[in-house]
Amino acid sequence: MPDSDGEFAFVHALTREAVLGGMAASRLRILHARAAEALQGARTRR
Repeated sequence: MPDSDGEFAFVHALTREAVLGGMAASRLRILHARAAEALQGARTRR
């Protein structure tokens, strides 16, 4: 469900588990790496 910033978040933990459980491990690694890069970028922009 999109939040006020237009980004998506999981409303329930079971939804998150169902979506992520169906993804290949390689895809999860890519997504986690992108999330880490975004967090690091946000930290350096402060």
